[in-house]
Amino acid sequence: MTAHPPTAPCEVCGAETTTRCASCAQVGIDLFFCSRDCQKLVWRGHKLLCGSGGSAGPVKLPSVTDDEVDFARTHADAPPVPGCSVRRSIRRELESLAGQPFEYVLQNLSGSTDSTGELPNKPVIATHLRAIHYRMCRIGTAERPETPLLFLLMTHQQVLIYQQLVENRCVPPMISTHKWHDLLCHKLAIAVTLDQRIFLYDTLA
Repeated sequence: MTAHPPTAPCEVCGAETTTRCASCAQVGIDLFFCSRDCQKLVWRGHKLLCGSGGSAGPVKLPSVTDDEVDFARTHADAPPVPGCSVRRSIRRELESLAGQPFEYVLQNLSGSTDSTGELPNKPVIATHLRAIHYRMCRIGTAERPETPLLFLLMTHQQVLIYQQLVENRCVPPMISTHKWHDLLCHKLAIAVTLDQRIFLYDTLA
């Protein structure tokens, strides 16, 4: 008797399908798409992670560069959101996230986001800073970083969702190296890409 291939809902439309992303399947990540159209709809975000995870190594946030730390120091007193109250600043945002003085944060921020001994909240701080950088680039008050802007925005949104899962005790508070975490990151990338498309559609409608 011939075994039927596994089926699962399409990541985009929910239709039952047996078709998976071939590159991700090779590294043990099962993402189902019922058609090329559905896969192309989220490719802008999915391509940043496609084929990573599993045997290819865990999905990780990029290390914080010295240039990113310099950006935080140079723009310390700038508002984190264009047009927001001058009482808010990048300095205060990072201090609030870290629970530490600004200079302490900067001294311990560069390097791997896995190194959380001095800054337990380092992945969140890094992605928050990158989201601020993204917004400032969009309005022309900061130079574009080497990291693609879309990746900066997406990682920030993913961490916000991850925080909600942690607060509801659905996942552990520390980013895991287990395969389920890689799958979660892939699915978050797809969800964020769809969210951005819906936002853009509503904005232009």
